[in-house]
Amino acid sequence: MNGIATVRRSADSRAAGAAKPEVQKSLITLLMFAGLLTSLRGADDPYAAWGHGRPQDAIASLHHQALASDRWDAWLDLGLAALAAGREGDGIAWILAAHQRAPERPEPRQALRALNLTPPSGWLDHLGPLAVPGLGWGGLLLITLAGLLLGYGVCAPRRRPGMVLIGAGLLLVTLPGRIAWEHDQGRLLVAAVRDSQLYDSAGRPIAAITVGTLLEQESAAVWAERILVHDAQGHRGHLPLADTVAKP
Repeated sequence: MNGIATVRRSADSRAAGAAKPEVQKSLITLLMFAGLLTSLRGADDPYAAWGHGRPQDAIASLHHQALASDRWDAWLDLGLAALAAGREGDGIAWILAAHQRAPERPEPRQALRALNLTPPSGWLDHLGPLAVPGLGWGGLLLITLAGLLLGYGVCAPRRRPGMVLIGAGLLLVTLPGRIAWEHDQGRLLVAAVRDSQLYDSAGRPIAAITVGTLLEQESAAVWAERILVHDAQGHRGHLPLADTVAKP
């Protein structure tokens, strides 16, 4: 019996010894695969390229992310990367896109002010802190609650003037900020991505527009590939649409 046990242990040890190289090969393969995935992920990460001093290489991926999500912070990152790459006109245009998507956020406005640029003032600027209760998801929830209180207070079998008063008060506090946000987000703000010209309706140049100039578009209509805009200095005319389109 002892001899049989010894033979079995010897066979088991030989099998384990033969399996060790296979296990080692599998582990090496897994480690190589993990390293490959990590390197590919790093290559696709625009922030990695930006962090290694190559912001130009990050722009295409950041532009794709901004288009896919349409988040204000994605457009802001894209604009900052363009500025870091020396593309001033494109960077300003993309930061302005971030400002339009979230006119209540201070970050895009601060980035523009760092470039000595100020976007045209909107209703939120005029309201100031009075607009805060109606902004964001919190503002929407308060407006919804106000509507529910008003509806219940008016439609209940026995009218509830207290609820009506509270609902009306909430609407009075939240609606101005919400209306101002909707107005400011709907404005058509553009930036010149290169030096350009304003033209009158006859096609004659009337004012020079330098790269990075902020303008407000008066209509969504496009006439002869030009849009009607005005700037902070009161110049009004038609600007080539192509001179406002930033490309990655």
